[in-house]
Amino acid sequence: MTKEEVAAAYKQLMMVERSSRSLKSLEELAPVYHWKDRRVRGHVFVCVLAHLLERILERRLAQGGLEDCTAVRALEILDRVHVVPLEVKRRRWLARTEPDADVSRVLEALHYRLPLRLRELDDAGGAKIPEPHSPFGW
Repeated sequence: MTKEEVAAAYKQLMMVERSSRSLKSLEELAPVYHWKDRRVRGHVFVCVLAHLLERILERRLAQGGLEDCTAVRALEILDRVHVVPLEVKRRRWLARTEPDADVSRVLEALHYRLPLRLRELDDAGGAKIPEPHSPFGW
């Protein structure tokens, strides 16, 4: 391998390790020690899948104009949006918080839109009038 190929391979290894660390920190996972082949393969599969999803998210952020935003940072930003169940006069609602500028930028880069700020629920817990194209399903 040339020096450039070695450097590129090492950079990819660092990205895989970063993805694994971010997966474990996001989900607050403790180190896992597996002894059975099936579990080792399963663990490696989950780590590779996490790496792939992180790369896809970062690519979409970059395509949307947020080249310096990592997947971990984007998820931290999106964690600022909350949905709160409410009950007023025996009617049930879901209300979401208003996004700040950073949340709006991440959602815009990913071509996502927030659902309505307030939605009434039916007796089964679903939205009374389905919202078209809602990524949140309510």
